[in-house]
Amino acid sequence: MRRTRLRRASPRTQGKRALWARVRARVLERAGGRCEVLSCRQPTHEVHHVVKRSQGGPHAPDNGVALCRVHHDQTDAPYSRGRLVIRRIGEGFSARIETAPDKWAARTA
Repeated sequence: MRRTRLRRASPRTQGKRALWARVRARVLERAGGRCEVLSCRQPTHEVHHVVKRSQGGPHAPDNGVALCRVHHDQTDAPYSRGRLVIRRIGEGFSARIETAPDKWAARTA
């Protein structure tokens, strides 16, 4: 049987992981371990970027929100099912479910 060697993460990757661990801990501390959506207060261990990293969002506590599993799953759901959109309001966050218009409705009318 052939053994595969796992590569060690680069110093840059290790630094990013350490930064995210500190940010994540700070966000969860701020939230008191609870979901930060105003209508919910379920316990959580998950942190979500308000502005996604792929869209230029930083690894920063201001860009993180603690979400329960249900709300975190809804942030990446297809718009046809309704996607949860997180917005900062003052010291907290608001969330609402947005759905895309039915692309077939205009064609059948």
